[in-house]
Amino acid sequence: MTAKEIQKRNAKAESLRVLQADDGSFYVESEKGKILYNVVLDDEETSCTCGDWSRNSKKNEDFRCKHILAVMNAIPK
Repeated sequence: MTAKEIQKRNAKAESLRVLQADDGSFYVESEKGKILYNVVLDDEETSCTCGDWSRNSKKNEDFRCKHILAVMNAIPK
C-alpha cells in the first residue's frame, strides 16, 4: 500500500466506532452502523471479516483495511 492509500484509509477509519468485548476481541461498525466487523489484532494474526480484507490481504500481506486501522488507532500506544 502506498502512503497516500494508507492516509485515505486512515481518514475513513477515524469516523468508525470501535467496540471491545469483555474477552478482548474487537468489533468495528460499518460506516452506516448496520454491520459489525470482527477484527483480530494480536502478535499471531491480523484479520477482519470485511470483504475488502478478504480480497486484498491475499495479494498483499501488509494490507490494512479501514476497520483494522480503526482498531490500531483506538489502542493506546
